Amino acid sequence: MSFKHLIITILFFQIINSQTQNSGDIKNIVSKVLNEKREIKVLLPTDYSKENKYPVVYITDANYNFEIASSYLTQLIKFNSIPKTILVGIPQKDRGNELDIFWSKNGIRFKNFIFNEVIPLINSEYATSGFNTIIGHSDGAEYNHLLMMEKDNPFRGFINISENLYNDVSNNISTYFKDYKGEKLYYFIANAEYDTQDRIDAGKSIEKLFLKSKNERIKFIKKNL
Repeated sequence: MSFKHLIITILFFQIINSQTQNSGDIKNIVSKVLNEKREIKVLLPTDYSKENKYPVVYITDANYNFEIASSYLTQLIKFNSIPKTILVGIPQKDRGNELDIFWSKNGIRFKNFIFNEVIPLINSEYATSGFNTIIGHSDGAEYNHLLMMEKDNPFRGFINISENLYNDVSNNISTYFKDYKGEKLYYFIANAEYDTQDRIDAGKSIEKLFLKSKNERIKFIKKNL
């Protein structure tokens, strides 16, 4: 999946009205990490085949945004705007504790759930290419940059909408940008014109950090929508 395709993916998430919604399939995970059963949502391309390999887009806050995302993803695939892609929705039961931007034990536990249970399940049951992208909004976007800096991070694409820096880890992000030596990473930040000033400022701050510590292995784009 090229970075152009990642940017197009962000556009479907920004559109809030949908005429046709696809709820996808429900998969159950008996999570050892969370010590309970959880549901995730999976949408496959209409002509999905195990003979092919597909990139996967994961989206948090799937309690309320999965249907919109799935509808627009389907349309973008239909018109060849993005590659045929698997969409995986990860709902939260307790959003504040699970998308924990202060990285307490609850946030780390939810990270382990995503890294060690959700992604391996998807890889074992579907034909995946190994290119994973995650979309997050607000706390989900801020949570994303914490995921990005983890050593065992399985994502190569990050789409962060209305990101903030309530937990100001600017120094960590700057060091990460400077020292990253892994496979090509794609990091996209979007701010809307109606965002609060602190969110707009956070996006600008992260952009400045990247420009100060440019890394050819990271493709970074920030857009105001």
